[in-house]
Amino acid sequence: MVVAAPDDEEGGFPPTQRCGMVLLAATLTKVKDGKALVPAINVQGGRVRLPSKKELGTWIPVDKDVDVLSMKGAIPRDKLDEWLSELGDEDPPLDSEDEVRIEGEDSSMKYMMLKLLRAYREVSTNKGDCPPITTLAVQHHIDTGNAAPIMLNRRCQAQTGDAIVE
Repeated sequence: MVVAAPDDEEGGFPPTQRCGMVLLAATLTKVKDGKALVPAINVQGGRVRLPSKKELGTWIPVDKDVDVLSMKGAIPRDKLDEWLSELGDEDPPLDSEDEVRIEGEDSSMKYMMLKLLRAYREVSTNKGDCPPITTLAVQHHIDTGNAAPIMLNRRCQAQTGDAIVE
């Protein structure tokens, strides 16, 4: 993404909306040659036109005096490997795997990211009569203890044809 910022300026990019079949990730990165790399996954494959940069999100510069906490070591590597292997088959390479650009200090970071992308391909494809796992609705259970369950107040309105009801 092209950013109006000097080189080596650190900043964040939180996406503001869903872009259909392209998933954008919230990113904290540095500007290089007037561009900031934002991870995006094209679930559909092929060429997809994204909305304008203004609609996608906003570049937020991070001041020099702000400490950005590092997530290194938060998840043990063996647990991450185990989780990725449970997600799906990682053997067949992606169609454009050589075009994936991943920057980082760790040399195995690219391998782990490719493993995640390969597994995501498995969970996002339609298999038979069921929709992909990624499109299923998620339900959360809220434990209220001994209190009454949380209920929504339903509004009932009479059908009035084309009239506007406020």
